[in-house]
Amino acid sequence: MTVRRPGWTSEALVTLDGLLDGPVHPPYSIDATIELALDPGLPVRALRRLIAVVGATGIADVVQVVRWAAEHDIDVVVLGTGASHGHGVRTGDRPAVALSLSRVDHVVADPDSGTVRAGVGAAWAAVHRVAADAVGRPCAALSRPGTMASTLGATTLRGATVVTGDGVVHGLPEQGCAAELWWAFRARPGAVGIVTAVVVDARYTTTVLPRTRTSPAELIRLVHLARRYDPAGLLGVPH
Repeated sequence: MTVRRPGWTSEALVTLDGLLDGPVHPPYSIDATIELALDPGLPVRALRRLIAVVGATGIADVVQVVRWAAEHDIDVVVLGTGASHGHGVRTGDRPAVALSLSRVDHVVADPDSGTVRAGVGAAWAAVHRVAADAVGRPCAALSRPGTMASTLGATTLRGATVVTGDGVVHGLPEQGCAAELWWAFRARPGAVGIVTAVVVDARYTTTVLPRTRTSPAELIRLVHLARRYDPAGLLGVPH
């Protein structure tokens, strides 16, 4: 159990605020309440442990939060990724910060490949406009309500950017030993890191893959893989 001296929270949050471009809100402020409203499924047990709500503006902020949390033995609870794809919330009494990804919404098209890279906080309407400019008239399904977080696990997914629990940025799919991260991401989005952006094929629909029961052997492999990339357990990986 980590022994914390009085006043450590304020000092730690001042340090975090100096590392980020995005805001750091006290947990019971109006601004924090607005951020938390984007993820109404957050358990009460996690709310009670929050010491701050952070609004990341990009991947650099996400990396800084993960590294800062590891240094101070603090959990990271990810908001804005959808109830079915978000990170599990650890049990216990360790302090936690909520990381909002609603500002991670940059959208860029690649006309040569017919793809669009978008932050998970980007609105479908914005992606639809960019895709239309890049490849002509895309499927109307891209204009449905919601954000890019809802595409995780889609059949037209071509890639993703993931920050693992060790603070390393991975552009999936990768070659070599990190290639298994792509497999793990497709099997269970968010299981091995914080997804900040996805690459989708702008020409087709994003029909969600059928939900099939994961075999016990696959679950064990996912757990071992998640532990490898989240050694401090910051993202809720069971140990």
